[in-house]
Amino acid sequence: MITKPRSIPKPIRRISGAKHPTIDGCPGFLAQNFDEPIQLRDLVEFFGMSRRGFCKAFNRCLEANPGALWRHLRIEQAKRLLIEQDLLPRQVAKFCGYRSSN
Repeated sequence: MITKPRSIPKPIRRISGAKHPTIDGCPGFLAQNFDEPIQLRDLVEFFGMSRRGFCKAFNRCLEANPGALWRHLRIEQAKRLLIEQDLLPRQVAKFCGYRSSN
């Protein structure tokens, strides 16, 4: 059975010592929903921040942007599925939220 990751991969964990009550929950949210078509406006709305404030805090706390983190989570899950499961590339792509296996 294929399952979503339950924890954030180690390279994704907080890079800097900065803490932010809203941003702390974002990597976990993205890890649980990596296969959904999430856009920046969705994150801003979900976490109740302005777009500029969210991006600034995210970059300061995680030294990355939300899109880069989201892509990283998708790629890591795809790699895990290709290694651990007997699936076709198109199945892996679909499970990870990609429109095609390219």
